[in-house]
Amino acid sequence: MHWEKVRQEGIDFVFIKATEGHTFVDKMHKEYYKGAVKAGIAAGFYHFARFKNKMEAKKEAEHFIQTVKAFPADLPHVLDLEVASGASRSILSQAALVFLDLVKEKTGQDIMLYTYTIFAKRHLNSLLKYIPLWIAHYGVDRPGDNGIWERWQVFQYSDKGRINGIQGNVDLNVMMPSLPDHHREAKSNSDKKFYKIKKGDTFWDLETKNGFQHGTLEKLNPGIDPRKLQIGQNIVFPK
Repeated sequence: MHWEKVRQEGIDFVFIKATEGHTFVDKMHKEYYKGAVKAGIAAGFYHFARFKNKMEAKKEAEHFIQTVKAFPADLPHVLDLEVASGASRSILSQAALVFLDLVKEKTGQDIMLYTYTIFAKRHLNSLLKYIPLWIAHYGVDRPGDNGIWERWQVFQYSDKGRINGIQGNVDLNVMMPSLPDHHREAKSNSDKKFYKIKKGDTFWDLETKNGFQHGTLEKLNPGIDPRKLQIGQNIVFPK
Protein backbone atom coordinates (compact mmCIF):
# COMPACT_ATOMS: atom_id res chain seq x y z
CA MET A 1 0.00 0.00 0.00
CA HIS A 2 1.43 3.37 -1.03
CA TRP A 3 -0.73 5.97 0.69
CA GLU A 4 0.96 9.00 -0.84
CA LYS A 5 0.06 7.74 -4.31
CA VAL A 6 -3.48 7.02 -3.14
CA ARG A 7 -3.81 10.60 -1.91
CA GLN A 8 -2.45 11.91 -5.20
CA GLU A 9 -5.30 10.06 -6.92
CA GLY A 10 -7.72 12.36 -5.13
CA ILE A 11 -8.75 9.90 -2.41
CA ASP A 12 -9.41 11.83 0.79
CA PHE A 13 -11.02 9.23 3.08
CA VAL A 14 -10.70 5.53 3.86
CA PHE A 15 -12.44 3.05 6.16
CA ILE A 16 -10.04 0.39 7.47
CA LYS A 17 -11.09 -3.05 8.65
CA ALA A 18 -10.12 -3.48 12.30
CA THR A 19 -11.96 -6.56 13.57
CA GLU A 20 -14.34 -9.41 12.71
CA GLY A 21 -16.40 -11.50 15.06
CA HIS A 22 -15.24 -11.51 18.69
CA THR A 23 -11.60 -12.59 18.22
CA PHE A 24 -10.22 -11.65 14.79
CA VAL A 25 -8.04 -8.54 14.43
CA ASP A 26 -6.84 -7.42 11.00
CA LYS A 27 -3.06 -7.35 11.40
CA MET A 28 -2.72 -4.44 8.95
CA HIS A 29 -5.10 -2.01 10.64
CA LYS A 30 -2.41 -0.10 12.55
CA GLU A 31 -0.08 0.20 9.58
CA TYR A 32 -2.88 1.28 7.25
CA TYR A 33 -4.16 3.82 9.76
CA LYS A 34 -0.75 5.41 10.29
CA GLY A 35 -0.01 5.47 6.56
CA ALA A 36 -3.35 7.04 5.66
CA VAL A 37 -3.13 9.71 8.35
CA LYS A 38 0.44 10.57 7.41
CA ALA A 39 -0.67 11.04 3.79
CA GLY A 40 -3.47 13.39 4.85
CA ILE A 41 -6.31 10.93 4.29
CA ALA A 42 -9.22 10.92 6.76
CA ALA A 43 -9.27 7.45 8.35
CA GLY A 44 -11.97 5.45 10.10
CA PHE A 45 -12.42 1.84 11.24
CA TYR A 46 -15.06 -0.83 10.69
CA HIS A 47 -16.02 -4.13 12.27
CA PHE A 48 -17.36 -7.08 10.25
CA ALA A 49 -20.26 -8.56 12.23
CA ARG A 50 -20.74 -12.27 12.91
CA PHE A 51 -23.20 -12.00 15.80
CA LYS A 52 -26.62 -13.70 15.90
CA ASN A 53 -28.01 -12.11 19.07
CA LYS A 54 -27.56 -9.22 21.50
CA MET A 55 -25.14 -11.06 23.78
CA GLU A 56 -22.80 -11.86 20.90
CA ALA A 57 -23.16 -8.29 19.59
CA LYS A 58 -22.01 -6.88 22.93
CA LYS A 59 -19.01 -9.20 22.95
CA GLU A 60 -18.05 -8.15 19.42
CA ALA A 61 -18.48 -4.47 20.31
CA GLU A 62 -16.13 -4.81 23.27
CA HIS A 63 -13.59 -6.54 21.03
CA PHE A 64 -13.79 -3.73 18.46
CA ILE A 65 -13.55 -1.01 21.13
CA GLN A 66 -10.42 -2.52 22.66
CA THR A 67 -8.80 -2.78 19.22
CA VAL A 68 -9.38 0.78 18.02
CA LYS A 69 -9.47 2.84 21.22
CA ALA A 70 -5.84 3.96 20.87
CA PHE A 71 -6.40 5.49 17.41
CA PRO A 72 -8.29 8.80 17.05
CA ALA A 73 -10.62 8.29 14.09
CA ASP A 74 -11.49 11.05 11.63
CA LEU A 75 -14.67 9.22 10.58
CA PRO A 76 -17.49 7.37 12.36
CA HIS A 77 -16.92 3.86 13.68
CA VAL A 78 -18.73 1.48 11.33
CA LEU A 79 -20.61 -1.78 11.85
CA ASP A 80 -20.38 -3.85 8.65
CA LEU A 81 -23.55 -5.94 8.67
CA GLU A 82 -23.99 -8.29 5.74
CA VAL A 83 -24.31 -11.76 7.33
CA ALA A 84 -27.57 -12.78 9.03
CA SER A 85 -26.28 -16.09 10.45
CA GLY A 86 -29.85 -17.36 10.71
CA ALA A 87 -31.09 -14.53 12.95
CA SER A 88 -34.52 -13.02 12.34
CA ARG A 89 -34.94 -9.41 11.18
CA SER A 90 -35.96 -8.35 14.66
CA ILE A 91 -33.16 -10.10 16.55
CA LEU A 92 -30.46 -9.03 14.09
CA SER A 93 -31.60 -5.40 14.13
CA GLN A 94 -31.76 -5.35 17.93
CA ALA A 95 -28.29 -6.87 18.13
CA ALA A 96 -26.91 -4.30 15.69
CA LEU A 97 -28.33 -1.50 17.81
CA VAL A 98 -26.71 -2.99 20.93
CA PHE A 99 -23.36 -3.02 19.15
CA LEU A 100 -23.66 0.54 17.85
CA ASP A 101 -24.96 2.02 21.10
CA LEU A 102 -22.14 0.43 23.09
CA VAL A 103 -19.46 1.62 20.67
CA LYS A 104 -20.86 5.15 20.71
CA GLU A 105 -21.15 5.19 24.50
CA LYS A 106 -17.67 3.80 25.21
CA THR A 107 -15.70 5.66 22.53
CA GLY A 108 -17.58 8.95 22.22
CA GLN A 109 -17.30 8.58 18.45
CA ASP A 110 -20.07 8.86 15.90
CA ILE A 111 -21.32 5.54 14.51
CA MET A 112 -22.57 4.31 11.13
CA LEU A 113 -23.99 1.10 9.67
CA TYR A 114 -22.69 -0.47 6.46
CA THR A 115 -24.89 -2.87 4.55
CA TYR A 116 -26.11 -3.48 1.02
CA THR A 117 -29.53 -2.82 -0.46
CA ILE A 118 -30.87 -6.37 -0.77
CA PHE A 119 -29.57 -7.41 2.63
CA ALA A 120 -31.31 -4.47 4.29
CA LYS A 121 -34.61 -5.36 2.62
CA ARG A 122 -34.40 -9.04 3.57
CA HIS A 123 -32.77 -9.04 7.00
CA LEU A 124 -33.14 -5.68 8.79
CA ASN A 125 -36.03 -3.60 10.11
CA SER A 126 -36.89 0.02 10.88
CA LEU A 127 -35.34 -0.13 14.36
CA LEU A 128 -32.12 0.95 12.62
CA LYS A 129 -33.51 3.76 10.49
CA TYR A 130 -32.05 6.49 12.69
CA ILE A 131 -28.51 5.12 12.32
CA PRO A 132 -26.45 6.93 9.65
CA LEU A 133 -26.15 4.65 6.63
CA TRP A 134 -23.28 3.54 4.42
CA ILE A 135 -24.98 1.64 1.61
CA ALA A 136 -23.47 -0.66 -1.02
CA HIS A 137 -25.19 -1.09 -4.37
CA TYR A 138 -23.07 -1.85 -7.43
CA GLY A 139 -23.71 -1.04 -11.06
CA VAL A 140 -26.15 1.81 -10.43
CA ASP A 141 -25.92 5.60 -10.37
CA ARG A 142 -27.75 5.81 -7.05
CA PRO A 143 -28.68 3.21 -4.41
CA GLY A 144 -32.01 1.46 -4.83
CA ASP A 145 -34.82 1.38 -2.29
CA ASN A 146 -33.66 -0.51 0.80
CA GLY A 147 -37.02 -0.40 2.58
CA ILE A 148 -35.71 1.40 5.69
CA TRP A 149 -33.54 4.46 5.03
CA GLU A 150 -34.52 7.39 2.82
CA ARG A 151 -31.02 8.87 2.76
CA TRP A 152 -27.43 7.73 3.05
CA GLN A 153 -24.11 9.21 4.21
CA VAL A 154 -21.75 7.03 2.14
CA PHE A 155 -22.54 5.17 -1.09
CA GLN A 156 -20.30 2.28 -2.19
CA TYR A 157 -20.88 1.97 -5.93
CA SER A 158 -18.18 -0.49 -7.00
CA ASP A 159 -15.96 -3.26 -5.66
CA LYS A 160 -13.78 -3.34 -8.76
CA GLY A 161 -12.08 0.04 -8.62
CA ARG A 162 -8.45 0.56 -9.54
CA ILE A 163 -6.41 3.11 -7.56
CA ASN A 164 -2.76 3.92 -8.09
CA GLY A 165 -0.94 2.90 -4.91
CA ILE A 166 -3.21 -0.10 -4.18
CA GLN A 167 -2.69 -3.52 -5.75
CA GLY A 168 -5.77 -5.25 -7.15
CA ASN A 169 -9.40 -4.20 -7.01
CA VAL A 170 -10.64 -1.81 -4.35
CA ASP A 171 -14.08 -0.66 -3.18
CA LEU A 172 -15.07 2.80 -4.39
CA ASN A 173 -17.29 5.15 -2.39
CA VAL A 174 -18.76 8.62 -2.48
CA MET A 175 -19.44 10.50 0.75
CA MET A 176 -21.96 13.18 1.54
CA PRO A 177 -19.90 16.38 2.01
CA SER A 178 -21.42 17.06 5.43
CA LEU A 179 -20.26 13.83 7.07
CA PRO A 180 -16.62 14.70 7.89
CA ASP A 181 -17.59 18.13 9.22
CA HIS A 182 -20.34 16.72 11.42
CA HIS A 183 -18.02 14.04 12.76
CA ARG A 184 -15.14 16.39 13.50
CA GLU A 185 -17.48 18.84 15.21
CA ALA A 186 -18.83 16.13 17.49
CA LYS A 187 -15.37 14.66 18.05
CA SER A 188 -13.84 17.98 19.05
CA ASN A 189 -16.65 18.73 21.51
CA SER A 190 -15.78 16.67 24.58
CA ASP A 191 -18.23 18.51 26.85
CA LYS A 192 -21.14 16.17 26.26
CA LYS A 193 -22.74 12.94 27.38
CA PHE A 194 -25.42 10.55 26.16
CA TYR A 195 -29.13 10.56 26.99
CA LYS A 196 -31.66 7.78 26.37
CA ILE A 197 -35.01 8.96 25.02
CA LYS A 198 -37.99 8.38 27.33
CA LYS A 199 -41.71 8.37 26.61
CA GLY A 200 -42.94 11.83 25.69
CA ASP A 201 -39.50 13.34 25.12
CA THR A 202 -38.97 15.90 22.37
CA PHE A 203 -35.87 17.92 21.55
CA TRP A 204 -37.77 21.11 22.33
CA ASP A 205 -38.92 19.93 25.78
CA LEU A 206 -35.49 18.55 26.70
CA GLU A 207 -33.82 21.81 25.70
CA THR A 208 -36.39 23.84 27.66
CA LYS A 209 -36.10 21.69 30.82
CA ASN A 210 -32.29 21.73 30.78
CA GLY A 211 -31.77 25.34 29.75
CA PHE A 212 -30.17 24.57 26.39
CA GLN A 213 -30.52 26.92 23.46
CA HIS A 214 -33.18 25.59 21.10
CA GLY A 215 -31.55 23.81 18.17
CA THR A 216 -28.67 22.45 20.31
CA LEU A 217 -29.81 18.81 20.27
CA GLU A 218 -30.51 18.78 16.55
CA LYS A 219 -27.03 20.21 15.90
CA LEU A 220 -25.37 17.57 18.10
CA ASN A 221 -27.41 14.75 16.50
CA PRO A 222 -27.36 15.41 12.74
CA GLY A 223 -28.39 11.86 11.85
CA ILE A 224 -31.53 11.87 14.01
CA ASP A 225 -34.94 13.12 12.91
CA PRO A 226 -36.34 15.01 15.96
CA ARG A 227 -39.89 14.30 14.74
CA LYS A 228 -39.37 10.54 14.97
CA LEU A 229 -37.69 9.91 18.31
CA GLN A 230 -37.98 6.38 19.69
CA ILE A 231 -38.07 5.30 23.33
CA GLY A 232 -34.64 3.90 24.27
CA GLN A 233 -32.86 5.75 21.47
CA ASN A 234 -29.48 7.24 22.50
CA ILE A 235 -28.72 10.86 21.65
CA VAL A 236 -25.73 13.10 22.27
CA PHE A 237 -26.51 15.40 25.20
CA PRO A 238 -24.55 18.41 26.53
CA LYS A 239 -23.33 18.16 30.10
